[in-house]
Amino acid sequence: MKESTNVTVNFAISENVLKGISEFITNLSKLIKKIIKLLSDYGIINKNIINRLDSGIDLIISGIKMAFNLPDTDTLTTH
Repeated sequence: MKESTNVTVNFAISENVLKGISEFITNLSKLIKKIIKLLSDYGIINKNIINRLDSGIDLIISGIKMAFNLPDTDTLTTH
């Protein structure tokens, strides 16, 4: 019978890197929202579903930040 070995790797990521990742995700969501707005302006997407899409994107972004324990860039202050 084959033995299995569990290996745990611990690594530290600096707070600045986490802030950068969080800001990137936030900016990416803003870009997606702008693209959706443009599609709506040109009539490609129905304006009635824009709010639903915005809310869905916000929930997904919040979930990603919570899953990876990323700081909330909206509440961060720069020194």
